[in-house]
Amino acid sequence: MNDSIEQDLQPPQNTEIPDHLPLLPVRDIVVFPYMVLPLFVGREMSIKAIEAALAGNRMIFLATQKALDVENPTADDIHTIGTVGIIMRMLKLPDERIKVLVQGVSKARITGYIQTEPYYSVRIDKLPEHKSPGAALETEAVMRTVKEQIERIVSLGKVSLGGVRDEAEIRGHRRTYIGSMPGKIIQSMKKAKKSNPLFLLDEIDKMGMDFRGDPSAALLEVLDPEQNNSFTDHYLGVPFDLTDVLFIATANLIDPILPALRDRMEVIGIPGYTEEEKLGIAQKYLIPRQLNEHGITEKHVRIAEPAVRQIIANYTREAGVRNLEREIANVMRKVAKKVAEGKGVGFPVNPANLHKYLGVPKFVPEEELKVDEIGVATGLAWTESGGDVLYIEATAMKGKGQLTLTGQLGDVMKESAQAALSYVRSRERTLGIDPDVFTTQDLHIHVPAGAIPKDGPSAGITMAIAIASTLSQIPVRRDLAMTGEITLRGRVLPIGGLKEKLLAAKRAKLTTVILPKRNKKDLDEIPKHILKGIQLVFADTMDDVMKVALRRGPKPTRPTGKPQTPQPQQKKSASRAKTGRTARSLPVHAASTTTRPRQLS
Repeated sequence: MNDSIEQDLQPPQNTEIPDHLPLLPVRDIVVFPYMVLPLFVGREMSIKAIEAALAGNRMIFLATQKALDVENPTADDIHTIGTVGIIMRMLKLPDERIKVLVQGVSKARITGYIQTEPYYSVRIDKLPEHKSPGAALETEAVMRTVKEQIERIVSLGKVSLGGVRDEAEIRGHRRTYIGSMPGKIIQSMKKAKKSNPLFLLDEIDKMGMDFRGDPSAALLEVLDPEQNNSFTDHYLGVPFDLTDVLFIATANLIDPILPALRDRMEVIGIPGYTEEEKLGIAQKYLIPRQLNEHGITEKHVRIAEPAVRQIIANYTREAGVRNLEREIANVMRKVAKKVAEGKGVGFPVNPANLHKYLGVPKFVPEEELKVDEIGVATGLAWTESGGDVLYIEATAMKGKGQLTLTGQLGDVMKESAQAALSYVRSRERTLGIDPDVFTTQDLHIHVPAGAIPKDGPSAGITMAIAIASTLSQIPVRRDLAMTGEITLRGRVLPIGGLKEKLLAAKRAKLTTVILPKRNKKDLDEIPKHILKGIQLVFADTMDDVMKVALRRGPKPTRPTGKPQTPQPQQKKSASRAKTGRTARSLPVHAASTTTRPRQLS
């Protein structure tokens, strides 16, 4: 049977607790009196205990196991103190598991086991409760509220909007059509059997539109609190009140969402996990779950913490942990195969042998700059999978003052490069740049990796530093990264994705980061461990950036050949040389060939 079978159970007429009940051992949770919670039951012994309870007065004894990894617990593996519960709702799932909604009634103690096959049946002794009447009323009110909210979650309505292009999917078909039916909203309301369920609109950013209408326009009425009290489905033909429904929409990107639809939502941004957070999730949840699913234990395999960090850094590139769990599962499968083949019992996984389980690393970190270089500035970027480092390269060559931009840059980033060049030209005297180079030299800016599209204004100050370094022949600090938008007057404007960018700087082992001064207020939302070991410099203008980013000092020698003798037509340049400003004819500055291609998404 592929469909789930749900059964609503009537409230019991007699709540007297018998002295013996079926036992349901639970893992990783303690059930208290008056608590209402859903439980997923998959063990055969536990399913039979549920069936025995449903055949009687629907009461069952809930006791917590002492160890989570014990699949078939004995009496010694189960705590003696537990809670008598009532099964309020039962749902049979397609995978033969059972989902039950239980409510705790009273604390009790196991005094003896009556039977152990095919399920545990225990003799219990009810424990007295000590509480004041006022506390009892308050507890009852709180638990009633919790019960209502949990029942609301249990009756969750869900609509997957990915790829939906037909407006009728939302509003329904008119009954004049053959095979007509209500829209997804009304269908889900019927399935939830409540007028105020929690309603999930999944992947709302992936809707499309065609000749059959625009589903986004249909959702305007659904999500607008001023209109959804009379939502009309074409199939029903009568108004339906949606004001009590709590709608939650999910999306990976907010830009594709219709602006009018986005205006009707409260946007809650969820940032990606840090490396430390991913490590904690892997150790506490992902690894134990994969051990259980593959039928092995910690005696068979133990993944060292450095190996988990290496999986995070070199085998996954994501904001969440989906691929991280997939790679951990790959390790578990190979270990389970070895155990099944009788090749051993204990298989430690560490950075030295990780490649034997997962192959060569998929993502290699950017190679650190060995020395301060001219024309290479380090920027920070936000990507869907987190932050990343950008090495922006600039070089000059003989030409007519043209600017070339490569690296699949978007329109906003190209405009930032033009603004950066204009600012540097306005500061030629401060930087000691010969103005003639702007008409006799071409400038080329490249942002690796060339196959990955890039856009946004936050690389403005980085491109300005790369240009200024190339034309002034002043190297840029290799231990420093920067991010910020630039204006023609040299102001540094704030940026987004601060947490992800600081994480990228930390992974790249950079010691100093230049940030817009107006982003200083955002540091309150950044965990302290991310800021540890990084010196933050807040810049209000490009003058502040250049003071820190450019490594002023002895100029590096350049292979320019024989020095040129000033000709009569070069009087202007010669006069500058007498005053201490040397005219420069810039050589071609080759881009570093040691930088590896970058993966931004």
